[in-house]
Amino acid sequence: MAQRIFTNSFLNQLSNSLRRGDLTVSQSVADGKLEFDASSTLSLDSYPDLDAVKLDDPSARAPDTKQFPNAVKLYEALRITPFQASDPRLWSYLALVTFRDYMGKKRPLKAVKKNHSSYILTHYVCPGSSIRNLLLHDIALLWWIPYLTASKEGDSRYQLTEEVFSNLDYTRHLLPGTQGRAVSVRHAVLEFVVENAGLFREFKESRIRFIMRRLNMDAGYRLFPMLSKDEVKIIIDGMRAQIEECRDSD
Repeated sequence: MAQRIFTNSFLNQLSNSLRRGDLTVSQSVADGKLEFDASSTLSLDSYPDLDAVKLDDPSARAPDTKQFPNAVKLYEALRITPFQASDPRLWSYLALVTFRDYMGKKRPLKAVKKNHSSYILTHYVCPGSSIRNLLLHDIALLWWIPYLTASKEGDSRYQLTEEVFSNLDYTRHLLPGTQGRAVSVRHAVLEFVVENAGLFREFKESRIRFIMRRLNMDAGYRLFPMLSKDEVKIIIDGMRAQIEECRDSD
């Protein structure tokens, strides 16, 4: 059975209503009663049907590490290309229909007091196909983080994926960044953190941000995408003393 997704026209109409702050629409999403008919969706054989996929119940207060098994489960069930996975219609449908119960527990809308429509647009309705938008969307990131971090084979192929879910700060500073788009760079950063766990036991967020700031600065005279993963790790290791000194939480 093929997976259903929203049509462009329905998704555009929904997104525009939320951008205007339409309270009727945002309330229907909050109540789990968003109205749409058969003409608002498409059935595409190119997307495997996910109705049988059951994600583990999340909690708004649960640590992000709890989402790692869900990411592996969704990624392995949804064998698609990055081009297909860039389609906001798919992720919006999955969040608002297929995995609506999951989203209700992960992002309970009754707890949101301000910018209700904006919050829905970011986390429930995928507003665009940029990697930054995809990594903010709570269903899309379950696919994209494994895609960007998993090794091709081996028992530990999801080791770097698990590291990302240990601190979703990576999805703000590493994965969508200019340097992080190069596989050698993002794998080098993640491997360095995993292999030097003691260095990141404290002040992890600020130390990761420091590494990314330095790499972005050094990109002015180094072509990081042309370097191997090991070469990038050597460069990061050369920052070790400065990383140790990084103790603020900014």
